[in-house]
This record gives sequence, structure tokens and C-alpha cells, in this order.
Amino acid sequence: MRKFRLCHPLDEKGDKHLIPELLTKEEPNLERRFPPAKCVGFTYSYGSVLPEGLLPRFIVETYVHGEPAQAWRTGVVLELMNCRALVRGDVQGRKVSIRVAGVGKGRRQLLGIVREHFERIHRTYESLPVFEEVPIPGYPHAHVKYELLLKYELDGRDKIAVDVGDQLVDCIVRDLLDGVDLPGASRRAAMATSRSSDELYLEAVKRAQSHTFFISYSHKDERFRDELKGALTAFERLGQLRGWDDTQIVPGQKWEPEILGKLERADIVVFLLSNDFIRSGYCYLKEAKRALERHAARECVVVPIVVRACRFDKLPLGEIQAIVPRRRPISEHTNRDRAWLEVTKQFDQIVEGLNKKDVAVPM
Repeated sequence: MRKFRLCHPLDEKGDKHLIPELLTKEEPNLERRFPPAKCVGFTYSYGSVLPEGLLPRFIVETYVHGEPAQAWRTGVVLELMNCRALVRGDVQGRKVSIRVAGVGKGRRQLLGIVREHFERIHRTYESLPVFEEVPIPGYPHAHVKYELLLKYELDGRDKIAVDVGDQLVDCIVRDLLDGVDLPGASRRAAMATSRSSDELYLEAVKRAQSHTFFISYSHKDERFRDELKGALTAFERLGQLRGWDDTQIVPGQKWEPEILGKLERADIVVFLLSNDFIRSGYCYLKEAKRALERHAARECVVVPIVVRACRFDKLPLGEIQAIVPRRRPISEHTNRDRAWLEVTKQFDQIVEGLNKKDVAVPM
């Protein structure tokens, strides 16, 4: 069920799981916590039908940001730092609405994470008609198509007249787009994504100087893998990074050639260090061995992250500087979001180094 995104763990040991399809259909009353006038918003409208499994899959894929007590079959509340996102589906209305409450740039970051997950899921459906819409500030029931705003910006038009019911209101195109995009986001990549074209999307990401990262981990550390992927979503949203791990192997593929092939082509190889990683014959003797060889040959950058206390320093990989937020393993932080934030700051430097040199440089 984990493999096919039908459930997610409720604890780090993986002894308990939540199955979104079995949650209640009743939606809690959250209007007061997410007033439209004080939230950043975004909407997905589906031309024919809202796929039945779309919201449950979204809940599974974003579980590291969610609270089980605030999830129902067609919606969930997510949290990142001091911001919260209300994501809910309207099956009859064939749409998904998103509201993000909070202060500062964190709202756009959390919205960017939500949108990145939806866009990944959308690309797995064949010929799924999806229309993205941006709400108009001050007019909660008025929207404008996101793709239309992109066209206006690409055409150099500053304003757009929006029908808000009984009148037309002139809105600044850039203000509407900046309200829902992360600073530095590639609008062209977004345009390609909105056309549901994998080929155009990947070309746009490539133009944004994207680098690939491979996650090597013990399966006893799956939650840390998911937390890392969540923390790096903003990098993927900006077209800076593209991640891969073994959960992306599809049925019918031979797992070992797929893993080793991705490892061989990765620009960054991340080790999630723990005693179970060191004990794993495959992680340490195969993946880590080959990654360290490539690192020494300046073909990739190896990035060890200590997720649980272990004596990795006694091994050859201990010669590489590991990320240990505030000198403590990830598992020992009470506020894991802040711990992963420290990790992402290290990735800023890694990406900058790769961009400047256009080759992998050992740290």
C-alpha cells in the first residue's frame, strides 16, 4: 500500500498507517481559520471529473506536513513553520481549492510545495484536463486563469481586466503572479506545466540549470526520506533540483539496473546516515561505494545527512563533511521543520557551487 501511495505511516517505526480512503467524508468547519481576504489562494478546476483517488494520494504524498487529526477523505490541513494550508476538493464542483494563511514569504513557499505535489500527480494521469486559476484579492469568488496571466506577462502586458460579477476590475499581472509563485520561479516552466506537457516541462527545467539528486537510505528511515523530499520541494519548484529515490521505480522495471543507472547519472548523491544505513549491505557496499568513487573523480557531490546517531566518522565516508543541523541528528530535533531548514541552507551552497562550475565539486 505504501508503494502505490495508498497509505502513509503515523509513526517513525512504521508500525501504524493512515489510509485516506477510509477517512470520514465530513469536512471540518475551518472557514474562520482561513478567511479568503487574508489568505494566498489557488484553484485547480477539472474539465470532466475530479479523479477519485487524487486527494487521497495528495494526502499521502504530503503527510510529513500534515496532521492526521486535520485530514478527511477529500482534504487536509498542512503546516510549514508558522504557515498553514487548507487543501480541499469539491467532487461535485470538480475543483480543488487552496488557501494558505500565515505571514511573510512562508505562505508562498507552502503554496509552492502544494502546487508542486499537485503538478507531479497531474502528470501521472493521461489526458487529464486541468485549469489553474488565481483568485482576485478582495473578490473571493472571482478568478482568472493562471495560464492567461502567464501569456499576458510573456507578451509584456502590465494589466488585465477581470470580470468580478457586475464590473471589470483592472489588476496588475505581475502582482497576481508574484502572489502565487515563489521568488525566482520560472514562469516558462510553469507555462509548460500548465499545458500538461512532460517534454516541454523537462526542457524548461533543463533551461533553468537543474541538477539531479539521488537519495540513498535504509528503508527503516523512510520517514526521513519523505521529510527531505518535502524540504527540497521548493528547489524542485524553482527548477533547481530534480530528485529520485527507489519509490519511483514502476511495476515491471528491474529495480537494480534502475537504481544503479540513476545513481550513475546523479549530480548529487544524498546519504541518510544511521546505523541501519551502515548495516545495509546494499546501501553501504553498493550505493555508497560507487557514489564515493564518483565523488573522488569529481563526477558528483556526495552529501551525507545524519538522521540518527551513528559512528559514520569511523568509515571512509566520514572523510566527507556531513550535515548535522546544530550538531544533532535530525531525529533529536523537537522542531524537525527547523532542522530541515538548516539542511536546505546547505543545499543552497551546493546548488550555487554546481551552477558556477557546471561540474560536481567535492565538498
